[in-house]
Formats: sequence, C-alpha cells, structure tokens
Amino acid sequence: MFGKDPNCVKCGKEIKGDQVVLVKMRYPKRKGMTENKSIFKK
Repeated sequence: MFGKDPNCVKCGKEIKGDQVVLVKMRYPKRKGMTENKSIFKK
C-alpha cells in the first residue's frame, strides 16, 4: 500500500501531488484516537 503510487479506484488514473481528491470514509461508531489526541493538545 505505501510502496505503490496512489491510483483512482474508479478510473485507475495515477494521483499526483497537489491534485484535489475526494475521499470516502466511514464515520466511527465509537470514540477513538482522534478525540484522545484533541484532549492531549489542550
């Protein structure tokens, strides 16, 4: 995953630097590390 160049899932084109991309993500069911990190930054 990290050794390969990023490609678009739908069309297969290579994603280059400074290109605008849309990311499909799931919202987490439980509280996670992102909330813990925000607590530590305060």
